[in-house]
Amino acid sequence: MFGYSVDATPANSKYPLKIGYFGSRPAGSIFLSREDNIARTYHVEIAAVVAQADTKWVDNLLSHFDVPGVAGARQGVARRLSTSAIQIIALTRFLSDEGHLPLADALSRSAKLLGANDDGARLASFVRLAFDRDEFMLEIDRRIADAVESVVPRRRGRPPRRIGPP
Repeated sequence: MFGYSVDATPANSKYPLKIGYFGSRPAGSIFLSREDNIARTYHVEIAAVVAQADTKWVDNLLSHFDVPGVAGARQGVARRLSTSAIQIIALTRFLSDEGHLPLADALSRSAKLLGANDDGARLASFVRLAFDRDEFMLEIDRRIADAVESVVPRRRGRPPRRIGPP
């Protein structure tokens, strides 16, 4: 994998700012860096591949529920998702499909599981859900790496006009 970065430091700023991407395509992982702080974001198609869901399912989830780590939710702006948002979406998909939980419950439980300090959650006084956070994070990181290399986002808007004979 390779990438590039551009110095975007404002003229009178004492903090350097770099903007660029990692991966073999610009659609991969975008980052903004102030010194060593890197925030990577991904597009919805990558989240769909990681969660093993349709893009429409992910779009509907993001339209109906507030998922932490999602930016650009207004019309005309492509949504950008952080790694934590993709983790929540993937776990929500798993809990709703395999655990047969309603989507709202699956989303709240996945946020609790990923945000809790222990490796489980109590569903009822007699039921406890065990969660291997380390294994889950490794699997999601692997899926993200694979998706960044294989998924190219669709162009937004009207297709470019063809010039010349067909």
